[in-house]
Amino acid sequence: MVAELTTRSKTGTGAGPAAETTTASVSASVARTDMGATQWTLPSDKYGGVRVNNHDHRFEDTLAATGAAADVPLPTPVFHNRVGAIPGLLEHVQAREREQVHDLGGTVPANGQEGEAAVNVNDKLRYITYANAAYWPVAKVFIASVARNAPAMLPRLIIMLTSHANVAECAALALPHPVDCFYDADMVDILGDHVLNDGSLEAAGVSVPVEKHGAAQRLGAALRIVWCWRKVHAVYTLVMAGYSTMFMDAATVVLNDPRDAVTRHLAIARLVTLSDFGGATEQQSINTGLVAAAPGAATQQVLEQWMQFEAAATETEQAYLTWDLAPRLRREGVVIHALSQRNFPSYLTFDRRHIKGASSAVVSDTSGLSRVLATTFSPGGPAASLGGGAEVVASDSAAPGATAGGAAPDGDAGFAVHAAYCGSVKGKLAFLTRVAAMARTPGALVLPQQDELEGCDTYDRAKFLACGNAPWDGEC
Repeated sequence: MVAELTTRSKTGTGAGPAAETTTASVSASVARTDMGATQWTLPSDKYGGVRVNNHDHRFEDTLAATGAAADVPLPTPVFHNRVGAIPGLLEHVQAREREQVHDLGGTVPANGQEGEAAVNVNDKLRYITYANAAYWPVAKVFIASVARNAPAMLPRLIIMLTSHANVAECAALALPHPVDCFYDADMVDILGDHVLNDGSLEAAGVSVPVEKHGAAQRLGAALRIVWCWRKVHAVYTLVMAGYSTMFMDAATVVLNDPRDAVTRHLAIARLVTLSDFGGATEQQSINTGLVAAAPGAATQQVLEQWMQFEAAATETEQAYLTWDLAPRLRREGVVIHALSQRNFPSYLTFDRRHIKGASSAVVSDTSGLSRVLATTFSPGGPAASLGGGAEVVASDSAAPGATAGGAAPDGDAGFAVHAAYCGSVKGKLAFLTRVAAMARTPGALVLPQQDELEGCDTYDRAKFLACGNAPWDGEC
């Protein structure tokens, strides 16, 4: 459901994402090092299967029409988002705004405060995320981090859910201000009996060789693809209605209010995303765990061009933006900005220095994988490899030397941590819970638990901590 990996294979040493070979499957083989860390090695072939409409079960006719061999296993039904806007979403958001105007006299209090802390309901920035029942525990960690570290986001935050029980729990959360909980009936209709399946990388067969994929892995891959594309439709729905929109994956912990750090780029950029890693190829290596866009005809056109890939898509929206659309648009002069890993780290690059007030000293006792993975990187090593420009932005209302959201002005302060490179829901939840605990107690070192060690790319994280290499850079 979350676009953790750029799904094109990368080869060579130091070449980074630009060294494209062939399309990779959302699955990967697993290798083990002596430390017991998991490595995801992207294969060279792509996830295949005949693309058929979700409601067309005449698989035999489709196979015959493509000339496929009679003994080829029947493909898993493929799910498709409906073209364009998400039905009911805009109407829900506008109805919620009218309620807020009526109940609160035109303002929505941020963190229980009026006056300068209040957010006018006509403010056109909206944050949005989604989760099905499997991802709801992850989404609750995200919401709690927003409430604690960026409460001004709450009145603008929309949570798309596919379970009535989750919607009820979402609406009842004890928060400084209630968030907007939307039941996505359209997605429930699209997925049918599979609405409870998580669609994670693990479900898509990240630990199973491609040649051994069965129906379960093909279903997981199809679910992951349709969920990932849905974020484009969510952004499109709100942008078309005049809202600046910031989609954030539910598999995120917010450390400081990211508003200024993200939206300042929208003055010139059609899209703002995360970077998949850092270094020299930071801007070419896109991760769509965050997608921000401002309204306008040019932005609408970019989003529509992006969605045109979906009908025949065999990969997530991230792959088509990274390898097909973004390079072409950039040649035409369109700006797409990928946020720096220095301020928007992933599982691979997260470091305690991203947390305001946390020590950046390296832990001396590095015995055991858990302690290695919780250790900060050495000065001048991996930190330098991230490259890119820091997203720290001075706030008009901040004290001298402070930055937006209260982050430390050292260039490494984090605004949000994304669980990219964690392939299972359990792995994401364990990692993000650890980050949230460290944010609550900045001086604490919280060691990874088993679910994180088993569900995240510990091999490449350990490699990055050792020497700063990206997953595609080879060994240290």
